[in-house]
Amino acid sequence: MTAEPTAERAGGRGFVSAAFVAAVLVATLADQLVDAGVRTMDAPRDLLGAALRLAPSTNDGIAFGLLQGTGPLPIVLAIGAMVAIVAFARRYRADRPVELGLGLLLGGALANLIERLMRGAVLDYVDMGLGNLRWPTFNVGDIAISIAILMLVALPVWRDPPTLPSSQ
Repeated sequence: MTAEPTAERAGGRGFVSAAFVAAVLVATLADQLVDAGVRTMDAPRDLLGAALRLAPSTNDGIAFGLLQGTGPLPIVLAIGAMVAIVAFARRYRADRPVELGLGLLLGGALANLIERLMRGAVLDYVDMGLGNLRWPTFNVGDIAISIAILMLVALPVWRDPPTLPSSQ
């Protein structure tokens, strides 16, 4: 990512790119489809024994159960974050990897927002860990958000790898 958008990034057609919209749709629809399937389960289901299982639970807070019981605050925070994501997507719409990362980020946030608005809480179901050491339960929207963050953090390093001082 560069600090300033180039003329190509600032101009062009459309408010955001097709790649950005596609990433948003894929992340949102994948989450909604898997959620619908999980809602039909009558009991938790082991995928890799107890290390990885589907165990539905609800979360009215944000990531990792933070801000539980805070009413509409998670909705307000999600909408604010989504506005910022769209602004960044507009700014970097000619930078395909950034567009895809931002699209996944918005898609995951949108999927979770839809759940909050329709059901009052987010459905989390991926439960992983060993014995009593468990990661907080999450969903496909959270996976999209995590992948997006990894992409957006790694892009500057990947594009401009640090150089080691020469041994001369």
